[in-house]
Amino acid sequence: MADAAVHLTPESENSGSAPVAQTPADEKAAGGSYWHWPRMIVAWVATIVASAIVSTAVDAHLRFDWLLVVLAGATLLTFALQLGTAQRRGFIDRLAMSVAGSLLIVVVFSAVAVLVA
Repeated sequence: MADAAVHLTPESENSGSAPVAQTPADEKAAGGSYWHWPRMIVAWVATIVASAIVSTAVDAHLRFDWLLVVLAGATLLTFALQLGTAQRRGFIDRLAMSVAGSLLIVVVFSAVAVLVA
């Protein structure tokens, strides 16, 4: 019990009553999940496609500049996808996870570009 994090539900989400403590286990048991994995996967797939296009279509001396543009676009896409959920709970977690995944993808494509060049 000491290891379980407790979340307080705001009054607006709780029909006007006092805040109710919920643990992540309670939320999971109720079928709730704030991760929205399909939206993160869409952002990651878009990052893979854009990175692959940049890696194959752009000259070597401009490749890293364009991969930075890909990362910026992936970040904006992530914001749009996560704001589209209209769910406050876990927004920062979802955003951080999605952008970190996109960063990892761009780093892998950059490393491959360095090894190939």
